[in-house]
Amino acid sequence: MEKAKWEMERAEMQARISFLQGERKGQENLKADLIRRIKIAKNYRLTHNGEDPPEYDETENETTNEVVIPNEVDAYVAEGGSALGWKQGRQLLKQYLQEIGYSEQILDVRSFRVKNLLGLIPQGDWPSNERIPGKTPAVQKKDLDRSFFSTDDTVLSVGSGIVGNPMAGVRGKRGEYMDLNDALGLPPDENIDIKDDFIVEDDEESLRTAKWNVKMTLRSHLDSIRAMQFHPVEPVLITAGEDGTAKLWNLDMGKEKSGGASEIEPVYTFRGHMGPVLCIDLSPTGDHLFTGGRDGVICCWNVPSTTGDPYEAYDPKVLSERLRGHKDSIWSIAYHSSDNRLVSASSDGTIKLWEPGNFGEPLLRTLEAPVVGLIPTSVDFVSTEPSQLLAAYTSSTANIIDIETGTTILSFDFGDDVVPGCRITRILSHPTMPLTITAGDDRRIRYFDNHTGKLTHSAVAHVEEISSLAIDPNGLYLLSGSHDGSLRMWNMEKRVCLQEISAHRKKYDASVTCVAFHPSRPLIGSAGADSLAKVYCPTSS
Repeated sequence: MEKAKWEMERAEMQARISFLQGERKGQENLKADLIRRIKIAKNYRLTHNGEDPPEYDETENETTNEVVIPNEVDAYVAEGGSALGWKQGRQLLKQYLQEIGYSEQILDVRSFRVKNLLGLIPQGDWPSNERIPGKTPAVQKKDLDRSFFSTDDTVLSVGSGIVGNPMAGVRGKRGEYMDLNDALGLPPDENIDIKDDFIVEDDEESLRTAKWNVKMTLRSHLDSIRAMQFHPVEPVLITAGEDGTAKLWNLDMGKEKSGGASEIEPVYTFRGHMGPVLCIDLSPTGDHLFTGGRDGVICCWNVPSTTGDPYEAYDPKVLSERLRGHKDSIWSIAYHSSDNRLVSASSDGTIKLWEPGNFGEPLLRTLEAPVVGLIPTSVDFVSTEPSQLLAAYTSSTANIIDIETGTTILSFDFGDDVVPGCRITRILSHPTMPLTITAGDDRRIRYFDNHTGKLTHSAVAHVEEISSLAIDPNGLYLLSGSHDGSLRMWNMEKRVCLQEISAHRKKYDASVTCVAFHPSRPLIGSAGADSLAKVYCPTSS
């Protein structure tokens, strides 16, 4: 464990060092280029002192403006550079930065993750109808240019002590401050912004300006939706419900309605269970889907193309395999991110480890409950220890289990505030830290240390039972859903609620049943007993 943590810190430090080295080289090249331009301007002044400047004919206004060259020693020639010249200069600077390996990909990790989650990074590959409302393509392109040419605020502040505007504050020989833009013949300051848009001075301030709103509503299920998950890369969502089906949605195909939200039809419907589908999971590449149902069967699917015809002929190759072994409903499944292993938890009191694709004997191991009568309700793999498994049970019991031996390594201590017989509905592993998060019927979210099993934080998070949890891939934010009909976004570091969303209506005392983060896009999702699935995107207030 210590070695893995050390390797992670070492990789982060190496990335940081590479970023700083590239940044320094980029600043040196930029400074050298600006000095060269200043020398050219000085040489022009010295060689043309006392002569009339050339006259330029303006065809549009049919007037001639004379450019007066000052004779002072400290004067520079100030020509307003044309748009073409300014564009060529930007291309030259871009080429310099690329030659020394400096690009927009070398960024501060935490700042980039926050911006990516909030959707403040320009989305060039996202269709126009899916982009963040309120931003025109021109503004998005400007943001992209800013992020590429961003440098430290102090790069060009030569002896001035001015940090806010790097292009101002260059001192002449007689002590006057001069505008570097005028000296170089560049456009006015409002057209130039070399501020690093990826630096987030205050995470909470950024989140106050970006709120999650409904982007589209999915209405094809005929009964309660029990599970949902986004594709790892593409704008694709998969939902599963009590109507016995799982549905594949291409979010790019949404059509705007007058109310602002979009409605789409599913691209494909997976049918293979004899009863409700209760849980799903996707492979890390998004090519394989696994569904578990009340019939005790796990179906293994090959995910079809998201651009096909929804009404095309049935393809029997989509359903690749059925895993049979459980005797009762399967409540939770989890696929190993780096190994072809699948784990499932069932009402029959067992947790089973599978190897999909091994048609000889796919069942590898069966793990019994630590205490007779306990029912496993949720499972997940430990992110920092791939050989370990998290298992949550009824009666407020949760353990870390070794996959290879099947033995219990650690039992979590829920403290004195636990309600006897309380069911844990969801257990999650933090993606980058040795931390486990649980939620249950007692309305509390709990955080545990994986090394000691001790409870590090506990708080009442909702008015009614918490049904689902989801954590963003960077481990910065937590999303919770409850049967009170609301979603809540939490700051993982400060343990505070950032936003509450009224999401779904109640049906038979159930409301929100599942929530999800998109692994690589600024999207979140929720589904409920009202048979609706909703996709949210952030908008700046």
